[in-house]
Amino acid sequence: MKIYVSHPIRGIHRDAGQAEIEANNLRAKIFGAALRLRYPQHEFHIPAEHEEFVALAHVGHYLSADEILSIDCQLIDRSDGVIFYDHQARFSPGMLVENHHACQGNKPTAILSSTELIYTLPELEVLLK
Repeated sequence: MKIYVSHPIRGIHRDAGQAEIEANNLRAKIFGAALRLRYPQHEFHIPAEHEEFVALAHVGHYLSADEILSIDCQLIDRSDGVIFYDHQARFSPGMLVENHHACQGNKPTAILSSTELIYTLPELEVLLK
């Protein structure tokens, strides 16, 4: 099963500085590592693990933020479900777009606010059966 993991990168207001972006990406990578340990039979796409490419494409004006989100939505289309890692207690603008897209595509979803919930959330067990 392929699962797309949506998480904040540039923050709630899309204006995060480099330190916040790096912290968000590190949290997402740790979250992804915990998912893989708990559910090794599944494939997880963690955007933070590809952030260097995305940052270069965006900073170099090869891709706009909207174009990058469009690609993320295509990845959601190819997934079997979406996990929203919401450690900020509020979806970022990009996560809102991804959530809307996942809902329109009738993708099963789960929302987690901490890594610890990987082990205790019944909705996640249902998604990853």
